[in-house]
Amino acid sequence: MKAYRYVSHTADIAFVASGRNVEECIENACSAMLNAMLDLPRINEIKAGVKSIMVKESADNIEYLTWFTLEHVLEEVDDKMLNAFEFRVDRLFETKKKKSLHGRLYYKDSSEDCRLLSIKAVTPHDMKMTKRAGIYSIKVTADV
Repeated sequence: MKAYRYVSHTADIAFVASGRNVEECIENACSAMLNAMLDLPRINEIKAGVKSIMVKESADNIEYLTWFTLEHVLEEVDDKMLNAFEFRVDRLFETKKKKSLHGRLYYKDSSEDCRLLSIKAVTPHDMKMTKRAGIYSIKVTADV
């Protein structure tokens, strides 16, 4: 199973992320977005301390939870000019009306600019999580 693959889109960037569970699918969606935005091999080479930021989101459904999480990660990377390289879900849980996620965005504490592409926003349009043969997948479109 591939973690993610980019698919053609007329004006923006689109990808399909997959995982063995919902958590891994969301993590891989974040990986695809970070990989498009940042030079991850270059970030990996930076000799700097690794730090993390807590990401907490809630939504009515899993698609909106994924969308809110991607937007939160995008906002953190843009606002703080982070050299982020990974997002991990710590906990995914459900209450009567909400699905919630607690996770961490990992980055290198460096002022080096590793940006490749500016993503303006992630859109929920056509975002639908599916499960086939035990694999979860979600298609994501990001405005560039």
